[in-house]
Amino acid sequence: MRSMTPDWIFQILLAVIGILGSGAVWHFISSKQYHVAIWVGFSGLVLLFLVIALYLRNELLKAEEFSPTTAARAKSDNNLGASNKAESDQRSKAQMNRPSTLDNPQLWITYAWEDDTQGDFRYLVQELANVGVTAVYDKVALVPGQRLWDQIGEKISSGPFHGWAYLVTPKSLASQACKEELAYALDRALAAKGESFPLIGLLHGVQIQDLPPALRVRLGVSLSDHNWKEAVRAALERRPPQQ
Repeated sequence: MRSMTPDWIFQILLAVIGILGSGAVWHFISSKQYHVAIWVGFSGLVLLFLVIALYLRNELLKAEEFSPTTAARAKSDNNLGASNKAESDQRSKAQMNRPSTLDNPQLWITYAWEDDTQGDFRYLVQELANVGVTAVYDKVALVPGQRLWDQIGEKISSGPFHGWAYLVTPKSLASQACKEELAYALDRALAAKGESFPLIGLLHGVQIQDLPPALRVRLGVSLSDHNWKEAVRAALERRPPQQ
C-alpha cells in the first residue's frame, strides 16, 4: 500500500513558500534586484504547486483506502491468509499423526562378554544394511569393578542412534554378571532417553521365555526368525512390522 505525505512536510513547504513569497521577494525588489526577485517568486510558485499536488495525492489515497473495492480486496487477502494458515495447520497435524518413517535409521548393537570365546556377530551389520538400517556393532568387555553402563552410557545418551540393540546368547544368560549389568544398563537407558526409546533384544540360541523378567519386558527379536530384520527396522520406526 502507498503511503501518504506526512503533515510535517506540508508545514515545512508552506513555511518556505511564505518566506519566499513575502519577505524574500520584496527584499530583492526593494534592492532593485529584479531578476533575483523573479526567480525567487517562481520558486515559490513551484513549491506551491508541489504542495497542491501532494495534497491531492493524499486525498486520492484516502478515497482508495475507504473505497468498497479496496475493502473487499483487503477482506479477500485476510480470508486467503486465514485459509492458508488453516491448510498449514492441517498439514502439520497430518504430519504429526502420520506413522514415523526414517530414511536411514541408525542402530547400535552391543554384546557384553566375559572371555574371548564369545562369538563374533559383525555380520549383523551387513544383514541390517540390506533393509536400510545403519548398524554399528560393538563388543564390550565386562571389566570387574566397572559397570557396563559406564562404558556404553555416553553413546546411548548423546549418540546419533535411533535405538539400541543388545545381543543375548546362552553364554550371556549363563553369566549372572552379564544379566545384572544388562538389566541395569537397560534401566539407565530408559531413564536417559525416555520410555519410548527403542531397546531391542537380539536373541541368538535362546527363546524369549529364557530371558529374566528384567529383560523380557522389552522387545525380543529372535535371529532365527526369517523376518527379524524387518522387525528391527519397524521397532526403530515405532510401527508394527510388515509380514
